[in-house]
Amino acid sequence: DPAQGMAAQADGIPQQGLNPTWAWLPGEQVGDQVVLTVASDAPPGRYRLVTGFYDAMRGGERVGVFGADGASLPDNLAPLMEIEIHARE
Repeated sequence: DPAQGMAAQADGIPQQGLNPTWAWLPGEQVGDQVVLTVASDAPPGRYRLVTGFYDAMRGGERVGVFGADGASLPDNLAPLMEIEIHARE
């Protein structure tokens, strides 16, 4: 979250490359599992969990992400959910 900074990030090929993005169909829902390790110094608070895609063939530039209405999403990031990070006790 821009107000709090980034608490975690994971980069990788969706589904370990077993289902390449070029084979995805418009509107298809594709699931994947990603493990995020939250930074030990991440301040407590609510964080947005978002996802984005990069085009490896074009120097790693971020690919456009669009909502159901066809509108471009901010920063080419698709919102997934919010999570809450609590202080360690």
